[in-house]
Amino acid sequence: MFVLFFMSLLFAGNHGNGIIIRKDLYPKISHQWNVIPKIIICNDSPFNYVTIQKAANIWREEGLQIGNIIHESDSNKCDEGGGAINYKRGYIQIRGYRGSFSKYEYLAYTMYFYDKKNKNITYGKIIEFSSGYDISNKDLKLLVHELGHALGYSHYDEKYDLMNR
Repeated sequence: MFVLFFMSLLFAGNHGNGIIIRKDLYPKISHQWNVIPKIIICNDSPFNYVTIQKAANIWREEGLQIGNIIHESDSNKCDEGGGAINYKRGYIQIRGYRGSFSKYEYLAYTMYFYDKKNKNITYGKIIEFSSGYDISNKDLKLLVHELGHALGYSHYDEKYDLMNR
């Protein structure tokens, strides 16, 4: 049994901090970006730049392309409302709770914005973290998991995998 577990880790992307990605076994990616996505850190994001950079680098090590990571500014505003009326095309927004879901239902929620003609192509994502959960910058796994959704991966039921429910 130990040998099987060890062998599965040997072929998995093991990124330390208990983060194991078995991307080679995932079903096909659930959607694709029409551009290389960039990340905007919204002013109310519970995660700082260093932690978001670590999370992005984990997916970069897995071969996914992620553009620049920038802070929200006057020229790069995050969506103002609870929904996605003014989402930024080509960006993944990382923000705090704005009422898009029940704050007790999820720890985080990733919202998808698709091409109306082709639902497999996405233009923007918002990762919103619940205020009902005490998020700290040490919770790298949750951020990497949600970033995986934003990059196109669904849940995958491998026991130790990062994208496990």
